[in-house]
Amino acid sequence: MRHIPEEELHAYLDQALSRSQCVEIECHIAECRTCEQVRSRVAAVRDRTTALLADAAPPRTIQIPPFERLVARHEARRTAGAWVGRARRGALLAAGLAVAVGVGWLSRGWIGAERTVGADGSVAFRPSLALAEPELAGGPTPTDGSAARPTELDRSPVEQRAMGRSLFRVDRSSIPDGIVQVNAVAADDESLSFDGLWQTVDAQRAAAETGGNLPRIEGLPILEIQLQRGSRDERPTVVVYQQHPSGRVVRTIEGPMDRVEELVARHSAQNVGLHASQPDLTPPDYLGDGGAAARRVLRIVTVTGLLPADSLNALAKTIALKE
Repeated sequence: MRHIPEEELHAYLDQALSRSQCVEIECHIAECRTCEQVRSRVAAVRDRTTALLADAAPPRTIQIPPFERLVARHEARRTAGAWVGRARRGALLAAGLAVAVGVGWLSRGWIGAERTVGADGSVAFRPSLALAEPELAGGPTPTDGSAARPTELDRSPVEQRAMGRSLFRVDRSSIPDGIVQVNAVAADDESLSFDGLWQTVDAQRAAAETGGNLPRIEGLPILEIQLQRGSRDERPTVVVYQQHPSGRVVRTIEGPMDRVEELVARHSAQNVGLHASQPDLTPPDYLGDGGAAARRVLRIVTVTGLLPADSLNALAKTIALKE
């Protein structure tokens, strides 16, 4: 059996090979115990070298916004949302009042109208004088000496506006203030979403969709879980958002090899300084193509975030997936 040269293992660990070469190396390592030990030894030497270089480098400081700034930002967003809601309710009330006034103005001449039947059988309506002539000062003078009943149009504009407010008043005491729950704090320059159609689910639903293999980092709180479905026999692509003790958000991505590599490449292009852990094989999918044999699709898992690659590799080692 031909063994993999050490320089090819270095290129594989540097992610400098094509997709087909990576698949060939992974399949060979899965069957060859010798190459698997050499890969583990080379990876350990590289990790140790990276750790020594990191210790020799000046320490990095992570700028976490102070708590007062986060509270002020949250209050500003809440106040802006309250003002938008008030403006929207005010616009709806004004539109309703305008419609009510317009309908009353158009129908004022026909309320209490007298019906007249002509000699040819035609029917005519004559508006009531009390409503047809509202512009006369003091209203029409009754012929029988009784006091004329004041109409809506006989009132002053101030009284009319007061009545309009009483008709369209809204009791805001029964409307609770909006409650916003902040689950996570992310850096201002960090994007939290991938492109495409994703579905946000809870941990129980995600475990059922993945067959109990939810790729999560032990010990870190889960902020969000997103699924993107594939073909009929294929398990969905999973992205688990978790919060690191430093305040950064790390994402564990598990899915088909080509899809995960595409997501990591696209996300790395959008976020400067984004790193990814060394990908590891997960249980593959076996897709039927209508024949007797099933097509084997390789799946991998990786951890991405604005953290050093060594830290991401250490986090990836805590992910336990059953075969």
